[in-house]
Amino acid sequence: MYSTPPLSPPVGSNGDGVRRIEIFKDDEDPNVQFLNTVPKVGIGQCPFIIKTPHGLVIWEVASYIDQPTIDAVKAMGEVKGIAMSHPHFYGPLFVWSEAFGNCPIYLPKIDKNWVQMEDKRNVIKYYEDEAEIVPGCKVVRVGGHFPGSAVLSVGEKLFVSDTLLMTPCATNHRAPSFTFQRSVTNWRQVPLPPSELISMWQVIKKINFTVAYGAKPVYPQFQIIRDSEMNEREKDNGETVKYKVLEAMHIQIRSMGHEIIPEMGLEM
Repeated sequence: MYSTPPLSPPVGSNGDGVRRIEIFKDDEDPNVQFLNTVPKVGIGQCPFIIKTPHGLVIWEVASYIDQPTIDAVKAMGEVKGIAMSHPHFYGPLFVWSEAFGNCPIYLPKIDKNWVQMEDKRNVIKYYEDEAEIVPGCKVVRVGGHFPGSAVLSVGEKLFVSDTLLMTPCATNHRAPSFTFQRSVTNWRQVPLPPSELISMWQVIKKINFTVAYGAKPVYPQFQIIRDSEMNEREKDNGETVKYKVLEAMHIQIRSMGHEIIPEMGLEM
């Protein structure tokens, strides 16, 4: 379930030993790798590098990048696009685009005002509800955390970041696997209201996925939940990752004192 060994050797160094970037992989899917900055910078976001038959896609960007990491990513293939889940990650977006040949950046138009620097190279591609980066890979606006909060759908893989925040207990099959928050700073959470969850589910239920990757995977606990790793009780009940998203929405709404009624449309 967890990816433990880094690629050998770990790559990345700023030359003075202050920071480095290590590259890890999903043991079950070598096409999914992520970058972890040591020690962490900012909120410690970890970019994902997803290899597709049509090139690489970067999901999220970190506040730190160095030449060895750029070289290592380029050795994996050509970066076709960068997408981010929400404006908390927008700061270094142009640096990352320039590092990979001014590759396009996909952002939701509704969050355009959060881009604080001029797009001098015209690399941002704004979308309304979704955008295809390469065939079989699209970024989808879900809303909630921010109006433009998004997920990345690649085949049957879903990268959820803070849009569908995976809880620390998501992979041990106890308690809710996801939570849906307006603010998650330092885990002082401000939950989203039922109306937002209903709107989010109308988008999520249209996406087919059997595995979800969490927001900030930190070695050695790579945050993943898969259909194939459900326990016997869950399999007997027909539970899936998608089911767990819906179940978590039900739990959050009920915990806020509301009933689940058919008119909400919160069903598979």
